[in-house]
Amino acid sequence: MKKLIKRKDGTTRVCALPSGVSLTKQNFKDECNVHNILEKHKRVGVMKVNKGYENPMYDDFTQVPDYQEAQNIIIKAEEQFDSLPATIREKFQNDPSLFLEFCTNENNLDQMIELGLRAPISPSKDENSSSKGKTSQSDVNESTETNKSDSAKDAN
Repeated sequence: MKKLIKRKDGTTRVCALPSGVSLTKQNFKDECNVHNILEKHKRVGVMKVNKGYENPMYDDFTQVPDYQEAQNIIIKAEEQFDSLPATIREKFQNDPSLFLEFCTNENNLDQMIELGLRAPISPSKDENSSSKGKTSQSDVNESTETNKSDSAKDAN
């Protein structure tokens, strides 16, 4: 329903009057009142952003890549995992995170060599290496490339 109000200056103001049951939830009126929000900010010192995030985390994140770079790293890791033979992916339930966990555990070095994920360590390399027994991402990438070329030869 509309109500027309004539002003002194001759213009007309149109007002919409609600009819029927109100859809506004009155139990949130205090939470939405800007005066209450600002009063709480004065007392607490931090604006409440969202329920569930009531304790904001402040830390030094300068060494963390930005969101887009992090997504690119994840995509590259998934692509590398997907390039492995299906039998190896199956051993890790087709989950790249399980594969990464396996590869970064130095106790799995022998199993990685058996699966063809890492080249055997030669004695001369072992003596000169300062990261003895540790698997680096470059080792995994190198063995993945070797594994892909071996798979291509088997297919021919």
